[in-house]
Amino acid sequence: LGFSLVNVISVTLATHNRDNARRFGELVARLPEVQEAHALTGEMDYILKVVTPDLKSLSEFVNGVLLPHESVQHVKTAIVLETLKETGALPI
Repeated sequence: LGFSLVNVISVTLATHNRDNARRFGELVARLPEVQEAHALTGEMDYILKVVTPDLKSLSEFVNGVLLPHESVQHVKTAIVLETLKETGALPI
């Protein structure tokens, strides 16, 4: 389908309050590139699994969508080189 890059993006919010978290959640919910979004404990507030067709699209997504958003302070990206395991099976 042309989405050859899988990217892991960590996000730190500009402020830590309920309204800002809601605004970020609304942003993520409407972005089709975001396949998964998880709230975290620790240094970063969220981690996103994002698919893009190429590096240019990744750059446009980060610099044109995430960073300009009022809720976002910091973004860190990593491109997946190889997927070693991916499953939805539960360990039962």
